[in-house]
Amino acid sequence: MKSIVNFIKNKKYLLLAIFILLLILILGSIFSFSSFYRIGFSFLFLFESIKNYFLSIFKMDGNSVYTTFDLIVDINLGVVSSSPVLDAIPKFILPFNIELIIEYLKNWIFIVFNLESFINYFGLLLNVLSYANLLVLLIILIFSLKLIFSSIFFNPLDISKIGYTNNYLKLERFNYKVFHPVFIFIKEFYEYINDHKFLTSYIFLILFYINVISIILDFFSYFFLFSSSFDLILILKFIFSSIYLIYPILISVPLIIWIVLIYLYIDKRRKARALVRLLRLEGNNMDFCSRHLGMINLVDGLMGGYKTSMITDFALTQSKIYRYELEDNLYLYRSYLPYFNFVRLEKYIDYLSFKGMIYNHAQIEELLEKRFNVADNSLTNRKNEYYFGYKFKIYKDYYWNGIYKISVRKILIEYAKNYFYFACQKSFIYSNYAIHIVEEVIKDGYFPKYISQYFFLNEKDYDHFKSYSHKLDLNEIRIKKYYGKNKDNDKGKTAVISFGVIAYSEAEKDLGNQNTNKIYDLKSDETNPLNDGTDLILKMLRHVCTLNYKPFIKMFLDMQRFGDLASKYKDISTALIRAIKVEDKCALKFRDLEAIICRAIIRLRKKVDIRMKEARNRIGVIYYLFNKMTYCFERYYNRLTNKYSYKKLTLLVKGREEDVGEEFIYSLMNAKTFANSYRTDSHYSLFKEVLSESSKGIYSDDTYSSLDPSLDELEEQHSYFNDRLFKLFRKKKLKDKNVSKKMEDFFDEKE
Repeated sequence: MKSIVNFIKNKKYLLLAIFILLLILILGSIFSFSSFYRIGFSFLFLFESIKNYFLSIFKMDGNSVYTTFDLIVDINLGVVSSSPVLDAIPKFILPFNIELIIEYLKNWIFIVFNLESFINYFGLLLNVLSYANLLVLLIILIFSLKLIFSSIFFNPLDISKIGYTNNYLKLERFNYKVFHPVFIFIKEFYEYINDHKFLTSYIFLILFYINVISIILDFFSYFFLFSSSFDLILILKFIFSSIYLIYPILISVPLIIWIVLIYLYIDKRRKARALVRLLRLEGNNMDFCSRHLGMINLVDGLMGGYKTSMITDFALTQSKIYRYELEDNLYLYRSYLPYFNFVRLEKYIDYLSFKGMIYNHAQIEELLEKRFNVADNSLTNRKNEYYFGYKFKIYKDYYWNGIYKISVRKILIEYAKNYFYFACQKSFIYSNYAIHIVEEVIKDGYFPKYISQYFFLNEKDYDHFKSYSHKLDLNEIRIKKYYGKNKDNDKGKTAVISFGVIAYSEAEKDLGNQNTNKIYDLKSDETNPLNDGTDLILKMLRHVCTLNYKPFIKMFLDMQRFGDLASKYKDISTALIRAIKVEDKCALKFRDLEAIICRAIIRLRKKVDIRMKEARNRIGVIYYLFNKMTYCFERYYNRLTNKYSYKKLTLLVKGREEDVGEEFIYSLMNAKTFANSYRTDSHYSLFKEVLSESSKGIYSDDTYSSLDPSLDELEEQHSYFNDRLFKLFRKKKLKDKNVSKKMEDFFDEKE
């Protein structure tokens, strides 16, 4: 008995799903038995039409095929008694008698445009106007109710009672114990039937009972019949038959349900098209990064000019490009050795990575070179084992690509280097501010799978994608810090980052310019911005990691003005980028009407909320119900706007600062760039430390006493300009006898 109870408890959704499935089958069999007759006839019709089609191919005489149209005609004439649809069958006239149609049109035209009709229209107008008094009364009633509602809803309560009313708490408890569990159960049940294909079964059965499946079968039957006969009238017969069979179902469904279904269908289609639009824009961004961005890319602009947003999106996009290019490289090298099982090599690289024996592509190359040297110099016959099972006796030890030979050794080494980075489950991005990455590499199968979820991420999976960019250690691109007299040889330190994308925010503040770097000495033994060798590393950056003739390391720097950067960095930059125009866009079509409705409800909600805060100190049942009815509109509008909106940037890209440049379009999608991907106050923790110990603030800081600041107030500004003026006037005081007594006293006091 206990096992049965546990089974029912664990399979509650399964039992309910099966019960609904059986219920649909039973009710459908009772009330729509003719659907079985129709589906049987459709299969027979399909079989006969296919048979007739193949007979026509072999130039054989085919039998006459009994179509759905013939069946409907026989039913209406009483020849066949079995009804192919529901009980109510519309007996409308066949649309093939042109003379009858013309006669009907003439009669309708004369009915509409005669004197009697106009008199009737005028009478109808007078009848409508006779109800104007009722309309006025309704308007007065609505305004009265509004006044009464306002007087009750916004009346002040006891100021000593703060929080919620007793009725509100009772309603909330009732909702939590009754409606909330039901809502959760329905939501989980829907996810269960959707995941286990029950929903598809329900839809199929419903379509079966309303003859939609029969119509689909009839479509193929008419197609084969038309292909063998080329009788154009068959197309009209199929259209008429389909309308005839589905018409009773259509008119039996209430209009409001059709409106809801049509809206849901249109909404689903436009959201799908909006996602396609966003993906197309993402593809354009990837094309721009591949074609027009180089190794070193400088982005400048005013404060709030989307500089950090741009380099963040550039880094995310370039990281995705690297994943795809690595996968293409892996396929390319596999195509060189189509009979070689690369799984052994992949497992070997996974093992070395897991054990911490390799950290970059150079170490992989060195390790495999030693392994293959041992194999080539070995006197044993185990050479193929050292080459991970490659059969040298059967296949060649090289690949000829049409212009030069590529050895098996070279192919395996290059494949291993590409696989090492492609299979990495961490981010490819290094940055001096944190970047949230919404992508994943899954290694639960035989080969890693890369997934990017920027535009398909839902609330349930949000916490699953919690990976961030690597911390950028700038000493790793300062070669003197590693090789100079004051070198730092800590374990793990290198002279350069080996692979990836570097996002370097506020770069000019760190690298400095000719003015800020005057305090440093170029010949100093200590590392400083003048002699740290960063520019040397950047000049040789493309030589660090090149896979299949493409560099896999790229750098993005943002700054407020190109002129603040030393010329040695501007000279080695590949692209200077500036956003000259920003436009807000939305990929979702037909959004204006619902936006107007939602914004109107949001304005009403905001107005009521403000009045509620002004008039009352407790939240009651009416406010709770009002929130329930209006919050869904605000949530729907905000989610729609956030998910499908993007910013269209017009970028000016120049090769050098003096170049004219060329304009390109780049898009910053909310779902990718502004989905909590980074923080604009990345250095807040530095200021938080200072502010936490401060005893000054907006409550305690002094204000001006009038529009004319006093001398004490001017001095408290600690302005360099004011200090120079004070010194100037002090020198002039001895010569100028017209100086006011107050100014003299002030300067005497300062002395």
